[in-house]
Amino acid sequence: MRSTLFLLIFLPFISFSQSNSDLKTLDLGIDKGPGWTDVTPQFKPIGWSKDGKFAYRNTMCDDMCGCCTNGIAVISAITDETVEYLDFGEGGGDFGTISMKDSIMEVRKTLSRNNIVIGSVGQFVKSNKINDYNIVLNQKIISARDGGDIGFDLEYKLIVGNNNIGYKTVSKGLITDNHRDLQYLGYIKSPFENRILILFSNCSFGLESTYWHQLYIVGCNLNPKTF
Repeated sequence: MRSTLFLLIFLPFISFSQSNSDLKTLDLGIDKGPGWTDVTPQFKPIGWSKDGKFAYRNTMCDDMCGCCTNGIAVISAITDETVEYLDFGEGGGDFGTISMKDSIMEVRKTLSRNNIVIGSVGQFVKSNKINDYNIVLNQKIISARDGGDIGFDLEYKLIVGNNNIGYKTVSKGLITDNHRDLQYLGYIKSPFENRILILFSNCSFGLESTYWHQLYIVGCNLNPKTF
């Protein structure tokens, strides 16, 4: 939506270096089609900052084409923009590819620079309600499905609110080449602010006849004054 961390010194650094490979992968509950050709994100949250940033690791690997994306992102839940991205695989990024030898130190620097509190993730809630607010993902196909492997274009609008206070649009846009409707997944709330990240996904037809489920993450301020 356009809508002081403790210092990361020795103990937090050691803790992250020991647990980096053991970050918990969230079960996003993405609906898959029949068979084994769906490629879904392996989403591993790291933590929030007190000023609305969120860090996570995301990995997607397609065994059919042998291609992977694997990196750590720091995003803003205020602007919905990527603040920094550390790339550990294919796909590129501002930092370029980081070797495993250098990765832990670079991760430490990045999390510290963005005041990320490691482990301050909060619960992933698979609901379209938070407090008195409803989370609604409206979508409309604007081009007809043409059969075969041709997808369709879809307009979406993500709104939050209720009938008393009204609804505000937290994200909207056009997503092309969909093969299935967008799927609302849930939200993660910041432990520091009245702010959430809303997660939803789309599905496109990837290389080697695989279906890629791309993850979308959108921030929303729940302060009533923002409605």
